[in-house]
Amino acid sequence: MGTFRLGGAGMGSAMMKICARPCVVLLALPMAPKLRVALWLVALAGLMLLCPRPGHGQDFPPEPFRPLGDTAARSTDSIAGPAQRNFAQPSGLDSAAVTTEPQDSTRRLSANLLVRLTLPDTVGYITGWRMDAARWSYPLATIDSSLSTSHMYHLGSPLHGTETSMGMGYSPHLQDDFFARPSLAGALPFWMLAQEDYAATPLQLYHTLGPFARFSAGTNGSTRNNDLLASLLYTQNVTPHVNLGFDVLHGNETGEYLHQEGGVSKGQGFASVSQSRYYLAASVGGSRQQVRHNGGITEDRLLTDTVLRPATVPTRMSQASSLVRSLDATLDGAFDLVQHVVRRRDSAGVNHVYREPRLSLIMQHHYSQRSRRYIDRAPAPNHPPYNISNAYTHDSVAQNTYSVRLGLALHQTPNRALSLPSIRGWVEYRTDEYVMPRPQQYINPTLGERTRTLGVGAHATYRIRHVGLEAFLDSRLWGERSTASSVGGQATVALHRDASKLWFSGGAQLRVEPPHYFLRNYYGNTSQWSLAGQLRPQQTLEINARVHAPWWGGEYGMRNALYRHYTYFDTLAMPSQINTLNILSVYVQQSFRRWGVVAFARGVYQLSSARSIVALPLLMGYAQLGYERELIRSTLTLRLSVEMYYRTAFRADTYNDALGVYHRQNGVRIGNYPMVNVVLNAKWKSANVFVALLHANQDLGSRRYFAGVHYPDRERSVRFGFQWYFL
Repeated sequence: MGTFRLGGAGMGSAMMKICARPCVVLLALPMAPKLRVALWLVALAGLMLLCPRPGHGQDFPPEPFRPLGDTAARSTDSIAGPAQRNFAQPSGLDSAAVTTEPQDSTRRLSANLLVRLTLPDTVGYITGWRMDAARWSYPLATIDSSLSTSHMYHLGSPLHGTETSMGMGYSPHLQDDFFARPSLAGALPFWMLAQEDYAATPLQLYHTLGPFARFSAGTNGSTRNNDLLASLLYTQNVTPHVNLGFDVLHGNETGEYLHQEGGVSKGQGFASVSQSRYYLAASVGGSRQQVRHNGGITEDRLLTDTVLRPATVPTRMSQASSLVRSLDATLDGAFDLVQHVVRRRDSAGVNHVYREPRLSLIMQHHYSQRSRRYIDRAPAPNHPPYNISNAYTHDSVAQNTYSVRLGLALHQTPNRALSLPSIRGWVEYRTDEYVMPRPQQYINPTLGERTRTLGVGAHATYRIRHVGLEAFLDSRLWGERSTASSVGGQATVALHRDASKLWFSGGAQLRVEPPHYFLRNYYGNTSQWSLAGQLRPQQTLEINARVHAPWWGGEYGMRNALYRHYTYFDTLAMPSQINTLNILSVYVQQSFRRWGVVAFARGVYQLSSARSIVALPLLMGYAQLGYERELIRSTLTLRLSVEMYYRTAFRADTYNDALGVYHRQNGVRIGNYPMVNVVLNAKWKSANVFVALLHANQDLGSRRYFAGVHYPDRERSVRFGFQWYFL
């Protein structure tokens, strides 16, 4: 039995059951397009208010929307055996496998974050959320503690995909999966896109059933070619209502060739408190990324010379380096105007009282800083005249952003005859500052220009027994990005009475993105342009569909994007646009586990309508085949596997070191080379240990193994490391 509490006083209410068939009325009144979209969203929300909740099925989370049966949103039991010990990834023995998922040992929720944010199907030892800033939602985040992925610890690298890079970790990279790339016309500066994966992250929230810490490290045992990583993670639950923790990471790798090194140092602290009617969360993080550039080898044919050692191959640059810094600070809060008091019984038969929010006043403050400094102490002798100095290159650019949001949040009401949707609406004010060199100014050599933007946004989710709906709107009404807008929706339908076994999702999104400030105006030592009025807003219509079948370990999907005025960097490393572009991507993913044999494969087919503008590998894939056995029951599990990465040949984008961006080139082809690794993984209680032979197939065929244009991939090497979880 539930009662509503308003303004601190309890108030009982009786509500009539309403059941009405929704009807759509088309109002043919002249109005602005943005107003018409807003009225449609309001009408849709009103219609959903009239839809009764059928039956008394599963208690769905209040917000945000997560697909039915989405395995990425579930957790295994925290007391499972060592092979199943996976604190926030639901796949049991392996992150790529499908197993019967155990239930939580108590099924009891703490009266803090778990009654306010999205719930997994089962609550394990640790539950995590990572804020989606664009939609102001809190999707579930995972911590993969399975043994099969313990060797894939490179920050920013795709887990089961390929990328174009400098042939070493912690360096600028561009994923080969087109839809995994950030938009060039988005809110980030172009010089940050290739390194944003290493930057500070937005607000993260975690809830644990006790203290939790993680430490991991890896190396190849060499003093010159090294790759080290260490992190300490999450120590929480100081009190029942307070969660806090920190995350520290450091990694670096020295390349096989001269003047080539990448390194990242990153730290983040976070805290949250949720008590009575108040919720407040804060997160502060920063990162420092330094890369030594060599521009690639001077001649690609030198890679086929088996006599020359990599350290003796001449490179294009000798004294260039870049330093990228990032800072993110977020303050997120809410005050519940209306609460719902419910009583729930856990698996031990004990009743617990929870005060769940129903209507909340919400606010958010966010500050971010992105900066890049590029230094080249020995510019090329035959380079055209420089804009600032012919003897020394020092370019510094930065973007500082502050935004504040105020709004209201209505949370979905479960287990009532009248089921309300979850709706979040807000008003946002944003200010940006752009810093770069000032032309022909030596006393005050930097230019700082500020812009302001005012916008509105909304995000709605609704769940009934086997159907989930999501809609979102983000529109800028005034200021620099006044033409920016995004509207879309997603629907999920369970195709089996057990929603976790088979489901389908599909949706569409329409985006209008004006060109970024640095795309319109830029001044540096090697490049300059002023394209204000020449670049038009990029328009995108994107559709997606996915069938997820954990029943038999399959997942199949497609995405298609139609662009108008698509923005890219041309062969001269200048911003340019093409009138029409279409990108199609289809993927197939399948896993298998039986008789100790484990297998996983993922293949992606991509088709670009303008290959000279957007060049993509036609086919790329990842495959793993291995054998796993539990040697000591509930204590030790071993797995020996062979994995392969592959992409077809294509004319990949090349990296411009001075600008920090990948741009088009139509001469050099890379790809059509399989990268094979042999990996031995072991799980000993709460620790993962791995030994990996990387690039095991070197010298067994062609030697044209390039990670990027003029950048050879890694030589054969042995790496080992461990992950240790402390509970």
